[in-house]
Amino acid sequence: MDDALSIILAKDLQQAFPDFALEILPVGGLGIIELISGYDLVVIIDTYISADADPGDIIRFDDMKSVKTLHLQNPHDADLYTSLKLAEVTGYRVPERLVIIGVQIKQQLMASRIPSTWIHEKYSQMIEQISCMIRKADY
Repeated sequence: MDDALSIILAKDLQQAFPDFALEILPVGGLGIIELISGYDLVVIIDTYISADADPGDIIRFDDMKSVKTLHLQNPHDADLYTSLKLAEVTGYRVPERLVIIGVQIKQQLMASRIPSTWIHEKYSQMIEQISCMIRKADY
């Protein structure tokens, strides 16, 4: 349901950034190393749940140690920070600019083809805010 929001956003953002390669991947942890290696700029959009935010709030994680999204942090795999450090040590070229954007959601364990109503209410604002974050990172 709402945890698919990052996929929906990425598809719509592709229109605003046609030169970007769009990859929709159900992977995090160590699996992400090969996928982001070699790029100068990588933008990852993922959902998160926090008691300190409202649905639709957007956060840019500037400190890779603090990334706490639903798919980049997994108890069965290395977190993003550890994966990036391992990539550097093993010779992978880590992106110079890595932008991690989190979108606050309410529901993560409910299956539905229809997103929550709050998504429709805030969607254009979310697209605009994320587009601005990407433009700033793409200097």
